[in-house]
Amino acid sequence: MAPGIIAAILDGRQPVELTANKLMADTRLPIDWAGQRQALGFE
Repeated sequence: MAPGIIAAILDGRQPVELTANKLMADTRLPIDWAGQRQALGFE
């Protein structure tokens, strides 16, 4: 997972809709970091 996403989650700055259940259910994240940010609602 992209370092910026991890830092945001640890700081509590993730999108409201990004829950632990959503993270665990979505096991096929894109490999590229920009795609991960988009898939998880950071953009």
